[in-house]
Amino acid sequence: KAVRRAFLGPPAVLWSGRARVMWLLGLLSSVLLAWARAEKKSDLSVGKIRSSADLAFTKGELEEALRLYSQVIDLEPQNERNYYKRFRVYHRQRKLTEALRDLSRALEIKPEYKTCLVHRAKVLLAVGRCEESIRDFRQLQKLEPEHKDLADLPRAQTCNAHLTAASNAWKAQSWAQVRDSLTAALQIADSSAAIHFDRGVAYDFLGEPFEAIADFGKVLKLQSDNLDALERRGLAYFRVGEHDQALNHFKEALLMDPE
Repeated sequence: KAVRRAFLGPPAVLWSGRARVMWLLGLLSSVLLAWARAEKKSDLSVGKIRSSADLAFTKGELEEALRLYSQVIDLEPQNERNYYKRFRVYHRQRKLTEALRDLSRALEIKPEYKTCLVHRAKVLLAVGRCEESIRDFRQLQKLEPEHKDLADLPRAQTCNAHLTAASNAWKAQSWAQVRDSLTAALQIADSSAAIHFDRGVAYDFLGEPFEAIADFGKVLKLQSDNLDALERRGLAYFRVGEHDQALNHFKEALLMDPE
């Protein structure tokens, strides 16, 4: 009862208009002070966690760095630098899909973030999304026409030209031309599961199963859950008489997707 009265203030009949205003101002000041202290404590906590994440990344403890940066993002989701820092972990781990996601989130928050724009352009190029890479380089060019990383723009344009040639050859079912164009693109986009997969299909049509097996294997190293690559690699093994290998691939595919 005493606590309740302390919170509510003196009985209403004893309040003057001035007393009521002074009490409300005091209550508001207390609330604001408590809120400010909580915010300061939260900021200190975020900064401490981020510093620990930076240290873990420097020491090569990538899983710990990833855990800590993710915690920082949960606490401070509108800070674009947090996503950039976690991107660096994913990139070091060669988890390029996750790396691209974090770069894109950072750029949603701050579209003129040139560091992220450069990195996204380069990762897009590495995974064979060359047209998107060109767009990012063009945006970088608008922000800073003399940026040193614009030197990679011609590579993105060359990669895109090879992919366009491969697409046209695919429509014409000119499989040797598809193979050659995709091989040229892979000289630039060396981490592209999609390009390796398409070249594997071209090798299949050309009657070169061992080359197809190699390409589908590269797809699975980049995307271990790629069911199409598992199936096609299994079929290629079956065609060359490697039935045990074929069976292993089909079993793995069934474990991933029983349907």
